[in-house]
Amino acid sequence: MKLTIELDRESDGRWIAEVPDLNVLLYGDSREHAIERAEAAVREIAQDRIVHGEVPPDWANAGFELVPAILSKISKKTGPRPEDL
Repeated sequence: MKLTIELDRESDGRWIAEVPDLNVLLYGDSREHAIERAEAAVREIAQDRIVHGEVPPDWANAGFELVPAILSKISKKTGPRPEDL
């Protein structure tokens, strides 16, 4: 399982890390801090869902792909690029 972490930066300098598949949105003082918080939240959510039988155990090994938020929004509007297929 590979989840996307969309990264963006607020005008006040805070970083946002969003995992759209799980409706997770976290702020951090730095890019790395926001990513760390998002990854920790995803792991906690995955463990909870595994325990409750909502997802298979392989979710515990979820990987992450970092994407600037603007690229994700473009991809959602235009669909997959031919080179992504």
